[in-house]
Amino acid sequence: MNKLGMIRAGDARSSPDFWIRDVDIILMSQNDIEKYNTLIRDRVKDVVDLRTLPDKEEVLKSMISYDLSGVYYRGRPLNEKILMKIKKRIDADGFSGNFVYGITVRNTDLRKLPVEVGMFREIGDKEFDVLQETGLELAEPLIILHKSRDRKWFFVQTRNYRGWVRSKDIALAERKDLFDYIERKEFLMVTGDRVFTQPNPYERDISMKEMVMGTRVPVIDSKVETVDGQSTNGNFVIELPCKRKGEMDTKPALISMREDVSLGYIPYTVNNIIKQVFKFLWHRYGWGDGFSGIDCSGLVMRVFKTFGITLPRNTWQQERCPGKTVEIKGEESLKTVLPGSALYMPGHVAIYLGEADSRNYIIHAFHGYFDGLRFIKVNEVAVTTVDLMRSDGKRFVDCFTKAIAFTF
Repeated sequence: MNKLGMIRAGDARSSPDFWIRDVDIILMSQNDIEKYNTLIRDRVKDVVDLRTLPDKEEVLKSMISYDLSGVYYRGRPLNEKILMKIKKRIDADGFSGNFVYGITVRNTDLRKLPVEVGMFREIGDKEFDVLQETGLELAEPLIILHKSRDRKWFFVQTRNYRGWVRSKDIALAERKDLFDYIERKEFLMVTGDRVFTQPNPYERDISMKEMVMGTRVPVIDSKVETVDGQSTNGNFVIELPCKRKGEMDTKPALISMREDVSLGYIPYTVNNIIKQVFKFLWHRYGWGDGFSGIDCSGLVMRVFKTFGITLPRNTWQQERCPGKTVEIKGEESLKTVLPGSALYMPGHVAIYLGEADSRNYIIHAFHGYFDGLRFIKVNEVAVTTVDLMRSDGKRFVDCFTKAIAFTF
């Protein structure tokens, strides 16, 4: 560890084993988690039940409400000509209010506007694209609310976010077919940071398909002996969504039993929270999960997905979730915080690990820290002490306002 609180690779505290407790704590059963998800939807309006279609006027309003003041596009201040092109592509006048269901057929990005090129607050910045909202995983169900004029983008509603996604990454689905697929009782949960399906020379669209932590896909009857010439022995047979003439179709695929996956959700315990979050250790920080990275709230969301908990996407939304809360007023407050709890401050969240050698530790995805003289970029998931300094010279612990254990 450096003197400022950054834990280095090889240090015992950079291993989940250091933080695992001999006596684990079960936080909620699966039945309780389902009830808890309902409480989240009741309290945080951004988390929705996709069976209920949103209000048409509210959708239109959200689609045309955006602020691009002070941003740069291709290294130059955003001008009126570009704004008019974006407005034309959005095609608000063509909004019909006819909503249909869909599903993602690969990992993709959800954007603030139907624009692929990034926009930034500072010239030369390549990290904080203001249009990047979040990443969507393969097999993510959604409602298609509107199509861009060129039909290359869909404005969509997921379980916890709304924005624009490239239409090539989405297959349209009938309501019944979609819910039959996503609510299958036998399913595989991706518990590793990322896993891949087996190579398949016959079906390229399901070959080496990347799936990130929290992805849920149905499992097919294990009596199937081969899939496209490969034995199912030593593999899970899963059903992946794909696209045929724009519509949802499914194909069997294989994922090795050696991959980090689970049949069903994993038990919701303190030790499992710690094990899951450490699977992202040293991963690249990516604002809005951009360029295959992960940001602070995305990290928390994906970890808790493996237990079946559907959290909101952003920090300020997550902070409104029900749970056992502790008001943080300095480091002394952490004595009553349960390890595995989320620590919140405006614009940031970390997972609390516990105390060791009279210092408190967290694991989080963050941009960097201040060493007293200059700002040091980190841009990864790392273990640090809570007294590490932010870019403004304040300690992280002095900025945390609340700890939440996501349980009753």
